[in-house]
Amino acid sequence: MYKVKIETFEGPLSLLLKLIEEEKLDITTVSLADVTDQYLEYIASVEDHLRPADLADFLVVAAKLLVMKSHALLPDLVIEDEDIGDLERQLKMYKAYRDATLVLRDRIDKRNFAYARLPLRAVVEPRFREPVGVTASVLHRTMRQIITELESSMQRLPKKKMEKIVSISERIMHLRTMLSSVDRIGFSDFLKTAKNKAEVVVSFLALLEMVKQRHLVALQDEHADIIIERT
Repeated sequence: MYKVKIETFEGPLSLLLKLIEEEKLDITTVSLADVTDQYLEYIASVEDHLRPADLADFLVVAAKLLVMKSHALLPDLVIEDEDIGDLERQLKMYKAYRDATLVLRDRIDKRNFAYARLPLRAVVEPRFREPVGVTASVLHRTMRQIITELESSMQRLPKKKMEKIVSISERIMHLRTMLSSVDRIGFSDFLKTAKNKAEVVVSFLALLEMVKQRHLVALQDEHADIIIERT
């Protein structure tokens, strides 16, 4: 099981999420930069054996923690109350699945399960038996009538324009532009250019990608802000 070790916490990532969820640990005291650096080192050490599901779970949890911390550090960042409520519901759902996994694992370890014998099924060859008096022409006319009635009863749905979501590549380009004239910036300054919560999450993923490629170094200062420096 992957574990993290930071100044205010040491243990599994799932326990860190539980403590924050139960408000037993202030998220502003958690260094997400240290968590990210340790996970990148962990990925490098088990690169050949890393499961895509484990990487996806970490990215989801890290992105949610980033949204919560961004809201705490940047009061001016607009995050709707219903979005926070939805995040809390997702965290509770994650906890329910995690607890169910532990129960199932305990039962398997204790061999507390049994297999039932499936009922035998008779082998029946599928055959089509048409109704008496039905011909191909009758079926054709009936289907045409059904299609005509459906077309006349269908309601035309209004057209909706899909909102374009910024890509990781675009946020990486924007971050590089900000760093073209200075050696370092605060992650909070980068987040101020995000227009919505989706761009906040994409901005964090863009930072992870650039750190992974060793184009940037992310450190956390005494004010709990993440400082981004060019390598």
